[in-house]
Amino acid sequence: MILPMAAIIFLLALAYVVPAYFAVRAMTAMDRVPLSSSPADHGLAFESVAFPSRDGITLRGWWIDGGGPQTVIMAHGKGSVRDDAGLMYLELAAGLARAGHDVLLFDLRGHGESDFGRFTIGVNEPRDVLGAVDFARARGVPVDKIALLGFSTGAVAALEAAVQEPGVGAVIADGAWPDLRELLDREMATESPLPSFYNPGIYLVARLVFGWDVSEQVAIDDVTEIVGSGRPVFVIHGSGDQYTSVEQAARFAAAIRDSPNAEFWQITGAEHVSGYASYPDEYLARLLAFLSRTIGKTVP
Repeated sequence: MILPMAAIIFLLALAYVVPAYFAVRAMTAMDRVPLSSSPADHGLAFESVAFPSRDGITLRGWWIDGGGPQTVIMAHGKGSVRDDAGLMYLELAAGLARAGHDVLLFDLRGHGESDFGRFTIGVNEPRDVLGAVDFARARGVPVDKIALLGFSTGAVAALEAAVQEPGVGAVIADGAWPDLRELLDREMATESPLPSFYNPGIYLVARLVFGWDVSEQVAIDDVTEIVGSGRPVFVIHGSGDQYTSVEQAARFAAAIRDSPNAEFWQITGAEHVSGYASYPDEYLARLLAFLSRTIGKTVP
């Protein structure tokens, strides 16, 4: 009797763990989007660069010469790429460069032309942003002249990177969510074929097998820590964001309300990280004003 019971328990555990394992594999492997343009298409002087993330993954990108030394590091989101045409990344980079900022655009791990690395929705990606910071500093950029500009996953990665690298001059987070566990619970309820009782198994497999602890990524705590230290942060949210609700974004607004160095901008009607594509002139003007106050003056 004991042996059959043990076999039943083993089979039940297998039926729980195996689907969880393949669910995590699917969540952490991205289909690559190829590059379709370059800064040259916008008349920008640039060079192709490669550098390691803080955990050794080779990342590839473009360094756009805007005159510096102030530098903006741009980090994209899930399934995107550094020249995302729909979100007009290169147009935004061109505006920043023409205002006197050097710009570093790069592909996160497992995206674009960067080497493979499993995608972890902001848990390991801060190491990519920190690798970009290391690269900029190696080129002689003072750390307090570096601003991090992240979108979606790139936004939460930028916030965590700013916590780990407190000398960074400023951080701009567009489309961040307050808590990854909350986001995944909600998304898997509507998009995962597995019932919700698999969620604990998915999170356990993610941590034990893939080294991805979803509890480590809590962007609202990062914003609170940055604001608490008096450092500049600018949080941007579209009221039509399909991932972070207005109510969730209000938690960011509340966290920075009393800080003279922090800003919150909710863009009426804009969908997830589509603020620049929706209102390019106002978006760029607000960014340049924030950057002027934090990492340096812009070209008139």
